[in-house]
Amino acid sequence: MNGNSESRNRQSLSKIIWILLFAIGFIILLVVIIPAGFVGNGGRKANAIINNLRYIDGAKDQWAFEHGITNADQAAHFTLPLSWKDIAPYLLQNTNVLLQKHFGSDGVVHPISGEIYTINSLSKPPEAKLTHDVEFLSKGTIIPDPDKAYV
Repeated sequence: MNGNSESRNRQSLSKIIWILLFAIGFIILLVVIIPAGFVGNGGRKANAIINNLRYIDGAKDQWAFEHGITNADQAAHFTLPLSWKDIAPYLLQNTNVLLQKHFGSDGVVHPISGEIYTINSLSKPPEAKLTHDVEFLSKGTIIPDPDKAYV
């Protein structure tokens, strides 16, 4: 009888261990793996907005170079706002801009999620003001400098 009892205890312990391992695996799945998948995909809109700002900033730099503004001091004193018409040729020369399809054939940006873009002057970086929450960014957030924005 002792052998049977010991065998049943081992089987019970084995079942408990398997149940615990299954529960731990399930918890890991819920807490770590599934949210990691959402984080990896969740920043796409925010990243696209920041990339659009980078493209706009690059087009402004090209415009400045073409117009003889070749150093930071000159750019700092250029306070007139640029327009989409000013930077459109430079945006439309960028292969990445064309592939992203976030800009129209006129070089004007198509909002990703209702954001409002402001080109600004050379002395100020382009901005995107969010009209509603976009992933982890809150409504009203202004993304002022694409080089300092990391998503």
